[in-house]
Amino acid sequence: MTNDKQTTETPWEGSVIIGLHKNTTPFSFEQIETQKRTLIMGPTRMGMSHLMRQNNAKMDAPHE
Repeated sequence: MTNDKQTTETPWEGSVIIGLHKNTTPFSFEQIETQKRTLIMGPTRMGMSHLMRQNNAKMDAPHE
């Protein structure tokens, strides 16, 4: 279900995003998505992919 290659390519992005999301709500998620659009692309595979698909499934497609 998850693409491990994505997290392997950018392991540092995972730490950054997970750190941000510790203190955020699903509503704040949209703001981060706009601010850190490029960063979001990688870590979506790390376990928040289900969140991203609920909020904006289109972000998953162009990154394939």
